[in-house]
Amino acid sequence: MEAHQRKMEWKSVLEENQKQVLLIQLPVLVVPTEDDIEKKMERSVYSISEKRLYDNVKLLVPHHKSCCGSSHGWLVTVDPTAYSVCLLNPFLRQNNEIQLPPVSAFPKHVDDMPLEHFDYIRRIVLSCNPTCFSDYAAMAMAIYSSHAKLAFCKAGDKAWTSIEVLGSAFSNILYYKDLFYAVYYDGKIITIDIHRHNGKPEITSMLDIQCSPYDACYLVETSATPSEEGHGELLLIAKVMGFKQFGSQETYYTSSFRVFKLDQVDPFWVEMMTLDGQMLFIGHNSPVLVSASDFPAGKPNGIYYTDDYVDGNYLEPSGTRDFGIFNLEDRSFEMLSPLDSDRIMPPPIWIQPTPQQHALTGC
Repeated sequence: MEAHQRKMEWKSVLEENQKQVLLIQLPVLVVPTEDDIEKKMERSVYSISEKRLYDNVKLLVPHHKSCCGSSHGWLVTVDPTAYSVCLLNPFLRQNNEIQLPPVSAFPKHVDDMPLEHFDYIRRIVLSCNPTCFSDYAAMAMAIYSSHAKLAFCKAGDKAWTSIEVLGSAFSNILYYKDLFYAVYYDGKIITIDIHRHNGKPEITSMLDIQCSPYDACYLVETSATPSEEGHGELLLIAKVMGFKQFGSQETYYTSSFRVFKLDQVDPFWVEMMTLDGQMLFIGHNSPVLVSASDFPAGKPNGIYYTDDYVDGNYLEPSGTRDFGIFNLEDRSFEMLSPLDSDRIMPPPIWIQPTPQQHALTGC
C-alpha cells in the first residue's frame, strides 16, 4: 500500500504539471532568510542577475532541514529529526512535493555515523524531471553515510538499494546517456546501468583522470548540438582546495578550478581553458551550464560556486563562507555576496527554476 502511494505521488506531479513549458532559466540561490533569524523557518531566493533578494519569495524550508541537492528544479530536503527525505519544487503551483524513502531506509554499514547526523545524506541527484515524462520514470541516486557510498530508488520504492562497488568516497553523480556516472574524489569514474532486466545494476569502470590533489570533482553535460543526437559532451570539473589563516584559525577556500572534456573517440581527457562562453553553476546542486549570451548580466566562462565542503562548513564559526565566481580564461576570482554577512548558515544552494507557462502538449 505504501509503495503504491509513493508511486502515485510521482504520477500526480506529472499529471498536474507535464503540460507546462519549462524554459531555460538562470539558476538562483536559496539562502537563509535574514529577517527570519529567530524563527528559522524560511529561506529566501537571491538573483545573481539582479544582485538582490526577492522580498516576495519565501520558501518554507526550516533551517534544521539540510538541502543535500537540487536537480531539474527540485530541491532535496532532509529532516534529520523525522528521518524524512523530500523533493520540493518551489516553482510549481501545486503537487510540488514528492516523498522519497526515508533516511532509515538506507542500507546499514559498520562503523557508520548516526542517521540523524547532518550530512548522513551528502547528495541526491535525479535522472530526469518528474514533470516531463509520461512514464514518470524519474530515479534518484544518493551519496550517503560516512563512507560516501551509493544507493538508488525508483518511483514506488520503500527503501534505497545499495550499489555494491569496491571502495567508496564518491564526490558527485550525473545521469548521462541513460546511465548514472559516479566520480570518486580522486577522479576515478564508474557508470551504473540500473535498467538491467535481471534487476542487478551493471557497474563499468571508465577512463579516469588523476585528481588526487583535488578535494572535489564534478561531472556535467554540455548542451547538445544537432549532430550529437540529443546528448552533449561530458565535462569533469576539478575544484582545488587550499587553506589559509583566518583570524585565529585556519580555514579552507577554493584556490582554483580545472575543466576537462572527454574525447569519446579515442578516448582521453582534454583540458579546457574556456567554457565556450557558457556559465557553470556548482555546489550541492547538480551542475548547470547555461549560455552567457542568453543572460547579459552573466559572466562568460565563469564558474559560479557555493560552499559544499560539508565536513568543514558546519565546523566554521557562523557557517559557510567559500563562494564566488572563477573566470576560467584569466584564472581570476570575483566575490559572490548573496547576504551582507560573509558567513552563511545553512549553506546556500543553486536551483534552476522551472516556471509554469501556457499549456502545450508536453515539455
